[in-house]
Amino acid sequence: MIETLLANKDTIPYAMVIAAIILASTVGYLLGRQDPATVCAKQIVEVDRLTKAASDLNKELTECKSKAVGGAAVDCQAVCARQVEKALNVEREIECND
Repeated sequence: MIETLLANKDTIPYAMVIAAIILASTVGYLLGRQDPATVCAKQIVEVDRLTKAASDLNKELTECKSKAVGGAAVDCQAVCARQVEKALNVEREIECND
């Protein structure tokens, strides 16, 4: 078999080229393959940081909205108290004039 390969001199360079391509592909794959967590570590940390920041900002927004609602409720109580006082005064005037 070796004699037939040696007799055909064109076969040896093609076989060597194919073997080199296969070897280079295998070595490139083995050296180039990395864990996605290693490759994306910076992005993963950045996403975690931004998620925490978004959560903190959402909490702050909720607190501000609740304070605004609470402040509006306090303001409404003052308005309601004035309206009740007016109504009582009108009622007294009506009873006293009759």
